[in-house]
Formats: sequence, structure tokens, C-alpha cells
Amino acid sequence: MPSPSRKGEEYREGELDHILSLAPTQGNIKLLGKLLERSEKAIQIVYKIAYEQGPFGKTADVQVRKIQASKKRLGIKIGSR
Repeated sequence: MPSPSRKGEEYREGELDHILSLAPTQGNIKLLGKLLERSEKAIQIVYKIAYEQGPFGKTADVQVRKIQASKKRLGIKIGSR
């Protein structure tokens, strides 16, 4: 499988909202990775930052803020941040 072509690039407007509007199922993660040209791991990291506690995202302040803003826009009230 070829590597995702958008590795290291910022998420486009609305992409984080789209990711977080779907349940973090394996099928959704796989589909989102394909549609957004990201690795499944990259999609999983977005969900982890949004919903779990742990060391991931500690140095990704910009991405954490963008995910928090996306959760607020979507009205998501649960999660670690």
C-alpha cells in the first residue's frame, strides 16, 4: 500500500469536524484514511487526542487546539480535553 500523500500536512478546513462527527470504528478509520489521504494511525491520533488521556498530543499544541475547536463546533461534550 502506498504511503499517504498528505503526511505532515495540516488538515484542511472541515476535515477534523468530519473525522470527529463519525464514531471511531475500525471501518470509519480505514475509510477516513483513504478519503483524506492519511494513514489510519493519523486518524487514530485525532481520536486519541479528542477522547483519551495520555502522553500523545503533548507536543502537538496546535493540533490539540484545532481538535478542541472542532469538538466545540460539533457540540461534543466528552473527552479528555
